Amino acid sequence: MNHAFANAPAGMLMVSDRGQVINVNATLLQMLAMEREVVAEGVETAEQLHFLESQSCDYVQGYFFSRPVSLDNFKKLLAPNIAMLRNGEQRLNG
Repeated sequence: MNHAFANAPAGMLMVSDRGQVINVNATLLQMLAMEREVVAEGVETAEQLHFLESQSCDYVQGYFFSRPVSLDNFKKLLAPNIAMLRNGEQRLNG
């Protein structure tokens, strides 16, 4: 979906820009009609996140959540969640 923001400074969605909002809405509606899930890339602000949530965007990613990290740091970030999921699976299966 990043292409919808192509004319914004540094590819950033300007929620106050009516033209960009129309482009994003059109893209989301098109994907919904095609029964596709949408990932919005490059989310950098809470305003962008809230806007995309209000438009029922399926997934978002970007600097708002995390700057790029090395593989080792990524594994460390995921470790608590993986352990929780494994414990949950054991309870469900056990």
